[in-house]
Amino acid sequence: MKVVYDINTSVDNLIKSKRGINGVNVEFARKIKTLPVENRMLYPGKLYVMDYITDSKALYDTKPYIMSLGQAKEDKKKFYGIDMHWIPFKIRLQIFGYIYDISKDKIQKGIAEFPNEMDTPLQPFLIEITTDLIDKSPFNVNLSACMHAYYLDKIADCRCVNWNLIHYMLMSDDDTFDNGTIKDAQEMFIKEMTKKKK
Repeated sequence: MKVVYDINTSVDNLIKSKRGINGVNVEFARKIKTLPVENRMLYPGKLYVMDYITDSKALYDTKPYIMSLGQAKEDKKKFYGIDMHWIPFKIRLQIFGYIYDISKDKIQKGIAEFPNEMDTPLQPFLIEITTDLIDKSPFNVNLSACMHAYYLDKIADCRCVNWNLIHYMLMSDDDTFDNGTIKDAQEMFIKEMTKKKK
C-alpha cells in the first residue's frame, strides 16, 4: 500500500514551518469538530481531544490529548486512555511512531476510506489497541503514569482526531494541568517509566 502519511515527516514539517506553537494550535483547532453528545464513545485506538472536568485533588489534565484504550469492563461510562501530555516530547514521538508502524495498514486504510469522517458508526476502528500490545513494545518502559480513566459525564467538547492529524497532537506541550503543571506530570512519568513493568 502506498504510504500517504508519515508521523516524523509531518512533525518535522510543522517544526520547520516556524508557525510557533500558538499558530499550530489554531490551525489544529480548525481541522477538528466537536462530537455530538449522542455519538460520544471513546473507541479503542482512536484519538481524542477534550475538556475534562473533575473535582479531583490529584494532578490531572484539563484538556487531555488521548489515544483511547477502550471501555472499562466494570463500568460502561468509564474509558481508559493514554494522555500524550504526560509523556515528554521525544519519548511521545517514539511511542506513537511505534504504534503507528505496527498498525500502519489499518490506519492508512481508515485515512483513505474516511478522509473527512471524525467519528461515525460508518467508520471502523482504525486500530485495535490494547495495553497488552503496548506492554510488548520495544521500549521496556512502564506506561502506567500516562494511562488514565475518563468518565463520559466529566467530558466536554470532545473531538475525534483522524490519525493523519496526530502530528498536531504530538507537538502539544500546553500546560493544561490542575493541581500541578505539565512539568510535574512529565517528571512523574519519567520516574514511573523506569520501574519494572508488571
